[in-house]
Amino acid sequence: MIKNVVQNSLHYLCSMTSNLFSYEKGKVLQALRYHFITRKEIKIMMILVNVFSIVSAALFFFKKITPLAFLVSAVLWFSLMILFWFLLPKMIYKKAQTFQDTFKAILSNEDFTLENENKWKIEVSGMPPTQGRITTFNFCFF
Repeated sequence: MIKNVVQNSLHYLCSMTSNLFSYEKGKVLQALRYHFITRKEIKIMMILVNVFSIVSAALFFFKKITPLAFLVSAVLWFSLMILFWFLLPKMIYKKAQTFQDTFKAILSNEDFTLENENKWKIEVSGMPPTQGRITTFNFCFF
């Protein structure tokens, strides 16, 4: 009887609940920038636009093209950089509900639970931490 009371008390003492936490906007925007710039098709397009800009600058320097042609290539380069570096990550950040959520984590000896304000819940149950193995994932959507 006393052993069960002590074990239940220890289980209660070992359970931890976090305060609400959410994504950091600056880090999410930087991750989205990295994601867009590392895409193969965007890399190729940016390389081609940079080569086009360098060639048009060289041709403008040697008076082979008009200033308008050089201006068009510079505007194209600036607009693509602004689009991929500023506009696209901010649009995705504002549009995706995931980045607006706040979460709460509950950690106990038997399981780990992550839930948000919209009653979305992930529960990970498994072996004690000393065995270091997760056996089941329970996804609960309320």
